[in-house]
Amino acid sequence: FRDPFALRDYASADEQLHLLRIETASGLAAVIAREAGNRLAVAQRLSGLALQAGPFGTEDPDASIELDRALEPWRRNIDRRPAFVTWAGPFDEELFGEEPGDDAPDWADELRDQLGLYRIEPGEVLVLFRYAVGDLPRFVDDPSIQPLAVPTVLDSRFSEAFCPAPRNRAAGYTVDLAGFGRLQPELLHPAIRLRANHVFRVGEVSRPVPADLEPCRRAHFTALRGTTGRSDYGAGIDP
Repeated sequence: FRDPFALRDYASADEQLHLLRIETASGLAAVIAREAGNRLAVAQRLSGLALQAGPFGTEDPDASIELDRALEPWRRNIDRRPAFVTWAGPFDEELFGEEPGDDAPDWADELRDQLGLYRIEPGEVLVLFRYAVGDLPRFVDDPSIQPLAVPTVLDSRFSEAFCPAPRNRAAGYTVDLAGFGRLQPELLHPAIRLRANHVFRVGEVSRPVPADLEPCRRAHFTALRGTTGRSDYGAGIDP
């Protein structure tokens, strides 16, 4: 967040735009539970509380309070590290309705696939957080700048579903695991204290990830070449 170039494209983003952040119930539980044997129970409890406490669920105030308490040890132990997010707008139109009952039935699979989250296997429960750009922390020196940065290969561990951006593009895109070449940007922002009222949806992944990502990556490069006008992009990366 110290390099102005990383902030250039999203520094003036509208505060009312919404972001989506995906966490897995098991990932949350792994941080919260101190003993491996407790993780499944913690994950199941978190999933149930999130369904009850989310603003689009039953809005149970007791469940909201309990979920906030359950999330507190997770918030304390993630080292204030930056969070990977994406824009909510495209998915609002495609996957989510006014109420959970109006959602696409496979929204969890679609979201996993479009964001290239190939380490998320069938049976995993996604806890989807949603919040506005205006909820993010601000820079002390210049509060008018939105702290939305373009991630680099250094910001995460190696991923076969990551491709760097061409030089004339602001950001890279993860590989669409469904093989359609849909391009969804990823952003980074500083840590935010996620609460029960940020929970948007809870859903279970059911589709397996492809055993071979080569066809998905091929479609990805084709899409990038089309949008950037660079017919040679990626020619030296994959066979």
